[in-house]
Amino acid sequence: MKVIRDFDEFYKRVKPLRFDDFDGLDIVPSTEFGDFFKNRLSDLLLFCKNNQQYHIISNLSLGVMLNKPSNEAHHYELGQGESDPELMYIEKINWKGYEYLKISKFNRDQL
Repeated sequence: MKVIRDFDEFYKRVKPLRFDDFDGLDIVPSTEFGDFFKNRLSDLLLFCKNNQQYHIISNLSLGVMLNKPSNEAHHYELGQGESDPELMYIEKINWKGYEYLKISKFNRDQL
């Protein structure tokens, strides 16, 4: 896995679509922010199969994003940037001077 710990860098690389970017596409996001609810994964997979310039970004809870589909995602986004499935974002937090990855045991098992 290629871990990125800077949110802005991850977003610049994967280039998620925002709501206005969906004008003219044959898929409509679930929210006004351009996100898709968990039950829309099959729609996204079909859309990306037919539109290979796009890819799925999986947002797992606790500050973890995968640049690929995951059944364990809380919600999804469509990206139009780098589609490397090894690319991921993990939020860093500082606690008592130590750096910890903000990731649950459940999510670690999915990596």
